[in-house]
Amino acid sequence: MFIYHFLISNFFISSAILIIFLVKAFMGKRLSARCNYFMWFFIMILMIAAFVPGTGIPQFINQGIKEAVFKSELSSDINFGSNIKDLYISVNSYSFLYVIWISGLIINLLFLFSGRIKLNRIIKHKETNLLFEDCCKRVGVKADLYISPSVSSPMSFGIIKPLVVIPEIKLSYVQLRHIILHELIHHKHKDIYINYIFCFLGAVYWFNPFVYIMLDRIRLDMEIYCDYSVIEYTRNSIDYGNTILSMAEHKSGLKAANYLSDNKKNLKSRIIRIADFNKKSSIAAGKTVFAFLAAVTLTFSFIINSYGYDMGNSSFAVDGDYIDLKEHFKDYEGCFVLYDTNNDRYTVYNKAMAEKRVSPDSTYKIALALNGLEAGVITAENNEINWDGKENPFDDWNKNHNLDSAMKYSVNWYFQDIDSRLSKSEISDYLKQISYGNMLAGYDSENYWLENSLKISAAEQVDFLKKVYNNDFGFESINVNAVLNSIKLSDNFYGKTGTGMVNGKTVNGWFVGIIDKEDNTYIFSVRIAAKDNATGLAAKKITEDILEDILMIN
Repeated sequence: MFIYHFLISNFFISSAILIIFLVKAFMGKRLSARCNYFMWFFIMILMIAAFVPGTGIPQFINQGIKEAVFKSELSSDINFGSNIKDLYISVNSYSFLYVIWISGLIINLLFLFSGRIKLNRIIKHKETNLLFEDCCKRVGVKADLYISPSVSSPMSFGIIKPLVVIPEIKLSYVQLRHIILHELIHHKHKDIYINYIFCFLGAVYWFNPFVYIMLDRIRLDMEIYCDYSVIEYTRNSIDYGNTILSMAEHKSGLKAANYLSDNKKNLKSRIIRIADFNKKSSIAAGKTVFAFLAAVTLTFSFIINSYGYDMGNSSFAVDGDYIDLKEHFKDYEGCFVLYDTNNDRYTVYNKAMAEKRVSPDSTYKIALALNGLEAGVITAENNEINWDGKENPFDDWNKNHNLDSAMKYSVNWYFQDIDSRLSKSEISDYLKQISYGNMLAGYDSENYWLENSLKISAAEQVDFLKKVYNNDFGFESINVNAVLNSIKLSDNFYGKTGTGMVNGKTVNGWFVGIIDKEDNTYIFSVRIAAKDNATGLAAKKITEDILEDILMIN
């Protein structure tokens, strides 16, 4: 879920901001003005990384896995069973938090846009000035000069058309030269671009107080770096400092531009740094800090990426034989995982997708039913729950159900009722006990498995079913048998479908299960996506075709 991922990202972004402030406090003046400014770019990377879909550790599809060659002797008849209903509902991917965030984003963007319009209104008369032209040549920037009575502080803005605007006040030649150099150097440093990017990111992260504190410090560090660059041109820090002080009474307001003037607190910091201009910074300290921050950024980016929209890849890497099943999946993007219990061997199609975590949808009802039985919410002998009378989208849901019928018709309210009788901590502990996917129940106590916070991969589905079948969890045998019987489709075939539908469109189709024979047992998982009718029943049909083909079932 995007909002969940975004909140996780903000935690790490805020932590990184605090780390940089601590580094600045510890290193003090040993870092150059350039280093102090550029280290904020690491935060920019993290803020952008929050919007990169999670991919986890890169997977090299089919690399290092063998081509499968099947010589199975499994040739007796298998009845796949047709007594199954894949009933599902659409979930709304927009939460209340999402609406609040979007509303704040729009308001902030409108504020920035209105500020940009105001800037356009103040540039009416272009000025020709020999000093300005000389400074442009010296700095290596092409820009236009405007003098306006509508502004109180020198400013620079414009990307396609670089502009410098100076207030209509009396200035000495030295002051004018300092001001022009300062604004042109903002253009030379591409500070206008950086300012726009951080203004936009500030609008995106409008709710994060750490971002507001950071943005104020970025503008200060940007100005100090610009101050140092001006002094390198003029070689006179005292006169330049006096120019800054003379402009102190002229305050600015629009974030879409860079200004020479500043608030009193920042102005004091700038003057102190100007006075220390001749003190040498440590190059070694700067390199050490950048190496450290690069490591922090890389680590945090990976963590943020791993908690991406699909919550990243599974920690269960499936190694086995590769088989080409493109013909079976046709237009679907899909994956297939099969486990041969006798030979302890996996067979995989589309390894990268098989290790990608997504919502389990209704296949989670297998795990949920086990939890209900183990917790005593229901029992193997007494598991009927009365319908509360509330109308549901399917007639098959509008009646009392037991475990078998609820599993057959995939009755959401039945399993939500079981879950509601367990505490959040009990559910969380259970997910950790069985290592179910990412083990995140999230904040939605009813729908965390329906295209929400809980994620699992096809490979992990097979591993989970294998442990259930072998009862590696140490559950009561009667409970395990009750759940297996509830997904039994024929004498030797077990399966559960799952369909994910978001905003009226299907996004995931699952079919997981077991083929149990006297001489062997196979556990499988199939997931399809990238098509409007990517449903559980479609995944079941693909699974049947694959099993008939590779296991020579007829």
